[in-house]
Amino acid sequence: MIRRPPRSTLSSSSAASDVYKRQVVSVPTAAEDTAGDTEAVLVAEGRWWMLQWIRHRGRVLDGESCVVLTWLSDTSKVIMKPHALKRWGLCLSLDHSIHFHSMDFRADQWLLFNTRTSVSNGGRGLARTELFTEQGVLVATATQEALIRPPKESRL
Repeated sequence: MIRRPPRSTLSSSSAASDVYKRQVVSVPTAAEDTAGDTEAVLVAEGRWWMLQWIRHRGRVLDGESCVVLTWLSDTSKVIMKPHALKRWGLCLSLDHSIHFHSMDFRADQWLLFNTRTSVSNGGRGLARTELFTEQGVLVATATQEALIRPPKESRL
């Protein structure tokens, strides 16, 4: 069974708020998110896959969720994992595509990102992410290919 996302109650006196503060990591989910505009809760991960709840922290305007979701899905974290690199010298997205299956979602509400790396070798990787609402509706499928190079000091 997949854990539900944390409750969105942010009242300091709420018991749900205490659980929320322990579970949610308000860190950038992508290198481009320098302001920390996203929140993520890791559910589980393996060497080739990752399952996490993600949402945009701020209010998303009506009709803008597809744009924000496209930005949220642009990540190379799972592509990097099989290479066992803590840091990298270069990680460049070669292509990123997203197919929307439903428009009935909001990017400022929790979405389950089920990501797995299909291929990761020779300095390249391909990942596929399925994105679900809390109700289990598949809203999009994203794929991304990246070019990966280790930092110069770790090359032999």
